[in-house]
Amino acid sequence: MKPKILRISCYLTLVVGTSLLCSAAEPQAKPSSKSPQPPIYVIVNQDQGYPYPNQVAILTAGGTDTNPTLTLQDQIYTGGFGSYGGFFGLPRVASAPDVNTNCVYVSNSGDNTISALALNTLAFVGTYSGSLSDSGNPDGVGMAVNSSYLYAGYSASQTIGVFSTNSGCGLTFLQDVPAAGKNGGGPTGIASNNKVLVVTYGDGSVQSFDVTHGIPVPNHDLQNALGFSGPVGGLNSPLGNIPNGADISQDGRWAIFGDTSTLSLVEVSSLFSLAHTQLARTRPFYTLGTSVDAGDVHLSPDGTLLYMVNNESGTVTAAFFNTANGLLTKGCTSPPLRNFNFLPWYGQIVTRDTTGTGKVLYVVEQGRWADEQGPPSAVGILTVKVNGNSCTLAEAPGSPVQVPLSGALSLGVYPPRPY
Repeated sequence: MKPKILRISCYLTLVVGTSLLCSAAEPQAKPSSKSPQPPIYVIVNQDQGYPYPNQVAILTAGGTDTNPTLTLQDQIYTGGFGSYGGFFGLPRVASAPDVNTNCVYVSNSGDNTISALALNTLAFVGTYSGSLSDSGNPDGVGMAVNSSYLYAGYSASQTIGVFSTNSGCGLTFLQDVPAAGKNGGGPTGIASNNKVLVVTYGDGSVQSFDVTHGIPVPNHDLQNALGFSGPVGGLNSPLGNIPNGADISQDGRWAIFGDTSTLSLVEVSSLFSLAHTQLARTRPFYTLGTSVDAGDVHLSPDGTLLYMVNNESGTVTAAFFNTANGLLTKGCTSPPLRNFNFLPWYGQIVTRDTTGTGKVLYVVEQGRWADEQGPPSAVGILTVKVNGNSCTLAEAPGSPVQVPLSGALSLGVYPPRPY
């Protein structure tokens, strides 16, 4: 019998549940009904754990902007083992922010490896390890990739593994950097550009590192997020508003954190420069929606909307984001997605398109085996419409699309968002 998939992350045992987020606006042209230009791939890390080897599901996008579809194309072994769950805002699928990239990376937290997928052949080219002490089991190995380096956040060993990216999608391990939160947590959410790496720790704290020269150097800004309400005493206590997911604006001025919280709470920090870039005190936004959690966040390609997953409510929220001043304003929230029954928690969210609002959203829905009262994992599909200062998120008629295995919490899309 397969091992059970249910997992609440080790530092999130202070709270009950998980994640999602919001962002910013501008007038949009009338949506097109034409089909997306192929190929657009969606890569789902199904996070299968020992003794079952991990596999990714490869789906292709089709349909139209108003009726988007996904079709399962293939299932490929990664060469590693997953762990059936963990932190919801932790990215287990990543690629360089380049629409011409050919490489997608998938983490396997069961054996602490990273697998490299070449998209032109849809085949894995290798499985790579950090140091012997690096461990992301059981809560996951999150990844962020810039133009030259991959950063792997090992949640259990409290380290960030640094890898250089090579031609042909290979990786070369360089070294580890210590990464422990202010209250004892390990890396959860992680995001990077070519200058700065930001990390959440699943314990209420956040931090940034200078990556101008590749190896992360702490910016001496480790801090409790302003929205963090401190440790909670039990399951009946208020949630602690714990930053989980992370993103960075295209201009590099803003770091955005999605909280595990009783509301759709997002926190924004200015990345200001004195001698070097640092995180300013976070600014919490409490009025973006009443759905529970905003633990995974993702900016639209044009930076005007912030998408967040409301894990405990089964919904997705969008907030308008002002890139000039870093302010978030209330946008819209989808109805609960089909088949949501409070067991298939939701994880990572991405956009289909690489421009504008992204037009179509994909959100991974973690499944359960039949004896755990839920369906297998799936990908939810939503359409985005913006009219002035209002928006609409609607689930597509063919959503959700099941993937073969349970345990999925992360997915990626190719071509990726270009930052």
